[in-house]
Amino acid sequence: MFEADFMQHMMTYGEFKALDKYTQVAVTQEEGTIIGKRIDNDDLLILYQVDHFYVELCYLDDLSEIYAMYHTESDKLLEPYLETIDISELF
Repeated sequence: MFEADFMQHMMTYGEFKALDKYTQVAVTQEEGTIIGKRIDNDDLLILYQVDHFYVELCYLDDLSEIYAMYHTESDKLLEPYLETIDISELF
């Protein structure tokens, strides 16, 4: 669990990258907003927005563990999710 003071400010991408991998995953899961989910080769990939950057966590098909994590400030991680994002509530 994180101290309240640690998460009260917007985290920069540089601050996120400086964290160890386990803390990056915890911050993503606890503070991130899920933007989309998709299946790739029977594995579940979940895209999160954490402040002003994106993090994709890749889970084994049984959700027992995360086998990969990708993060970027670019919107390139969004591309595979664009068809599944529901924006109807915005209009």
